[in-house]
Amino acid sequence: MLACVFLGSAVTFAIFLFMVSLLDGPARVPDAPKEYPIVEILQPKEPTKVIEKAKPVPPKVPPRPQQRPQVAAEPAFEGPGTIAVTPDVPAPSTQLDAFPSAAQGAARPLVRVPPQYPPQAAREGIEGFVVLRYDISATGAVMNAEVIDSEPKRIFDRHALKALRKWKFNPMLDNGGAQVQRNQQVRLDFNLQQ
Repeated sequence: MLACVFLGSAVTFAIFLFMVSLLDGPARVPDAPKEYPIVEILQPKEPTKVIEKAKPVPPKVPPRPQQRPQVAAEPAFEGPGTIAVTPDVPAPSTQLDAFPSAAQGAARPLVRVPPQYPPQAAREGIEGFVVLRYDISATGAVMNAEVIDSEPKRIFDRHALKALRKWKFNPMLDNGGAQVQRNQQVRLDFNLQQ
């Protein structure tokens, strides 16, 4: 064992001496770099030709005057003792309301989030429905949502309530102000073909 240690040390020492001799060898001075002639290749300069295309002038179209359709009704049957009446029907208006949501009337849905199908019910192939009652606040949010009826019981209720609470409505307007709308109902069907 001791012989192996001495042999290994001797080999290592010999390798170090060999590396030092490689580094201490005669220093070579690099040769002077050769000079190569510099050649410039010049392209002859040609004037750049700019081709301008004339932009077509759009023809001026005079605005068309709005014509109101003339509705001519035929006079009613003239018999003895009857008066012929020709109704004066105004032309239909082409203007749209600036704020169509500001019209009088019931709340209209803006956002309807569909309910997620419960994974367990989907695996088991269960279908059904949930009937919900809710109120719509003056801001259009759903409040006081509750399950009225469901089939099968309690399987789809939580998912239906969660979806309904995300719905948003344009609130009902009465005399220019938003009103709370109470006791609204909706039926959400859960079908696997959807």
